Amino acid sequence: MRPLNALLCILTAGLLIFACQTKVEVQAPSAAEQIESGVEVTPQPAQEEVQPVIYRLHLNVSGNGVVMTDSELLPGEYRSGMTLGVPAGTTLNFTAVADPGSTFDGWSDACSGATCSITLDRDTTITAGFLEETSSSPPSSAPTLFNLMVRVRNSLGCDHNVRVEVNPPGADCVASRESTKECDYDYEDGTIVRLTPYPGTGCYAHYSAASLTGPVSYSGRSVDITMTLGGFAIIDFDARP
Repeated sequence: MRPLNALLCILTAGLLIFACQTKVEVQAPSAAEQIESGVEVTPQPAQEEVQPVIYRLHLNVSGNGVVMTDSELLPGEYRSGMTLGVPAGTTLNFTAVADPGSTFDGWSDACSGATCSITLDRDTTITAGFLEETSSSPPSSAPTLFNLMVRVRNSLGCDHNVRVEVNPPGADCVASRESTKECDYDYEDGTIVRLTPYPGTGCYAHYSAASLTGPVSYSGRSVDITMTLGGFAIIDFDARP
């Protein structure tokens, strides 16, 4: 038999080996527990929220027109200068439309030419220019008109209607028996008017030369008058002697 002291040493050694092989999990005290126990607690810094970078877009409109963009960030139409805040990296495409009576003259500053597309990486200025349309020719003024009065006198023996053809406009001025007819016509400066009398059987016509206005030339029984002033022409119809 082993002595009692030897058995006690063996049991004691076995307990020590078992204790060394067993893992013991130790839980760290919470902040509240540390405060209660008097341990100083160092606060942890909060994480800062990253704010987006905003650039200023200066939009100028010169003249009569409207600027639009396809971005939902800038809805609507812009007719005057303004400053807009736009997140960095945003790409914008602009369209310029002229009002009636004006034409689009192009972009300037950060854009140029007929189109404008920009990506915001700094404060930016763009300008849309519009010009009023001008006529290529001066406005036409109303032509100067001269009045010609044709007086047909049938009071000297012709027993039927007599007429004078006035061309232009190709109309007849007709006087009945023993009457006088006056017909008025308006012509532009320089128009050549031909008067041709038709006396009919047994009558003849003659002009009262002192009454003709403007340069006059005769062609057979007709007379051509160049209208440079207003005036009148008298044609008398007489029975043949």
